[in-house]
Amino acid sequence: MAAEKTVICYGDSNTYGFDPRMGCPERLPRRVRWTGRLDALPGLRIINEGMNGREIPHTAAAFSYLDRILERNAGADILFIMLGTNDLFGFANVTAGKIALRLQTGACGCLPAGGGKGGRGVRGYGRMADSHDI
Repeated sequence: MAAEKTVICYGDSNTYGFDPRMGCPERLPRRVRWTGRLDALPGLRIINEGMNGREIPHTAAAFSYLDRILERNAGADILFIMLGTNDLFGFANVTAGKIALRLQTGACGCLPAGGGKGGRGVRGYGRMADSHDI
């Protein structure tokens, strides 16, 4: 049997499991959230790092927060990023292409230097904070 894989799911309210019904401040039940469904699969351990309102990291503070998440979960095998929805709000002339580029550039910058388990860490991506205009 294959070893269990640990997956960090880093995302926005869709990852967190926000319940959009009016007047319902709670999360969706674990069995309904997509992260909960993944966690129910054999061989996977899901770490839900979803947060309501999160955008693709583009400031030093956001990258620092992501860094802490990755350090706290240093033994994880996979980083799954699901972001972009909130990036559509509050910016003029934002296109899906610009958001995809922002995500691609940011994601490439936050990958561990040495790869998954046993990697050298998650440093070296602060340079991304000033490189985008959206």
